[in-house]
Amino acid sequence: MSYYNLKVKTLVNLHDIQHIHYPKYFSKNEVARRKVVYWNTALYAYKIFLSSKFIKKDIINYFKFLKNKNVSVINEGVQLDVFSRKIEILKEKNYVFFPAQLWPHKNHSLVLKAMNILLKKYNSNVKLILTGQKIINKFGVYKDLIKNKNILYLGVVTKKKIVSLFQNSLATLCPSLYESSSLTMLEAIACNTHVIASNTKFNLEMKDYFNIFFFKKNSPSDLAYQIDHLSKNIKLYKNKKKRNIKNIKKFEWKIIATKLYHKIKSFDN
Repeated sequence: MSYYNLKVKTLVNLHDIQHIHYPKYFSKNEVARRKVVYWNTALYAYKIFLSSKFIKKDIINYFKFLKNKNVSVINEGVQLDVFSRKIEILKEKNYVFFPAQLWPHKNHSLVLKAMNILLKKYNSNVKLILTGQKIINKFGVYKDLIKNKNILYLGVVTKKKIVSLFQNSLATLCPSLYESSSLTMLEAIACNTHVIASNTKFNLEMKDYFNIFFFKKNSPSDLAYQIDHLSKNIKLYKNKKKRNIKNIKKFEWKIIATKLYHKIKSFDN
């Protein structure tokens, strides 16, 4: 929030507190600014909703005064009609997909190291397709690693292309170090593709709904193993998607919007 003296009741999604856990990913000024703005938002919002049980616990542990405030968990949603509709059949099939801006917490460096291990140790021809906008002063960190012949960086692509890349992949990667939720995970599952995710607290929370392949978040060798294992046993895990397709319906935006609507309606109670 930018203003704290509003004369209306406010419902705020306090997304995460990454600047507290990973201050090195921000400038000193940005860390200072976020601390002030986030603190005031938590203090003055009428009600707060968060995107996962993990981030609720994380934020309440930091903002102790929120224990006495109405704090709810309302997950993010997915556009099922967009991501479940068949878009385009690609010629390329033998690849894993990683759609993410080149921010440090997205863990690109680990993924690219894993691809080098996959090539050298497993002699695998599985490719990695990357999308996302280059971030100034960040892309150079990964430039040398992208020399791997099995890595293809497409930059910014259309939404239609994103959907087709999801749908034709062996799996989508969700390797982040810290997140309150993952739209990428929901979109991948809506596209009926496997998910290989880091074992962060939020990702592990999603085991309650989905079948996911997990790897140790700081281990490129473990990620390389998971990619190789899945690629060699893809038919074996075909039925693993059935539970995902059933449960993704609980995350449709219409359902999530209804929860938000009822939360706002409760302001007068």
